[in-house]
Amino acid sequence: MKSLLTLLPVAPILLFIVIAFVMARIVRGLQQSMTVSMNDFGGGKEAHLRGVLGSVDVNPHSKVGPELSSIPLYPGAMPLTTGVAEYAADVRFLNREFHLMTANYWTPTPFQTVLDFYRRELQGWTESRLDNSFTHDAGECVRKVRISAKGDRTLIEVGVRPAAKSAGA
Repeated sequence: MKSLLTLLPVAPILLFIVIAFVMARIVRGLQQSMTVSMNDFGGGKEAHLRGVLGSVDVNPHSKVGPELSSIPLYPGAMPLTTGVAEYAADVRFLNREFHLMTANYWTPTPFQTVLDFYRRELQGWTESRLDNSFTHDAGECVRKVRISAKGDRTLIEVGVRPAAKSAGA
């Protein structure tokens, strides 16, 4: 009985080691079952990731689609990546599918000026001062604009996420 009592303080450590080992095996198994491919596309990259839990396909487009072009763009803002107007991503995870579109722009205009422009243009959208973003949930999709400063540039990220659907739908 005394030897069992001496093991009790060590039991949580042993349990932790066993759980960590099991988790490491699971993660390693998921990594080994993944395939990744990357291809050049003008100034951007096309990426495809496949695994047992789902897949992600990211494709650059040379022209902005109608979903993103409906969001006002700061005058004079330029694409962040030469030759890529937008990225479209198809995400499949378990039984859910998402289609995302995003475009990134920059301007030398000061951050506050760009932020004020979007406050005027996107009235009725929900503003988050936490990440300087504006969101509009239209039911069939969610539109988002995020503004940030990097060095002497102001970055503008616009994105659209249509409503999620089941993989079988």
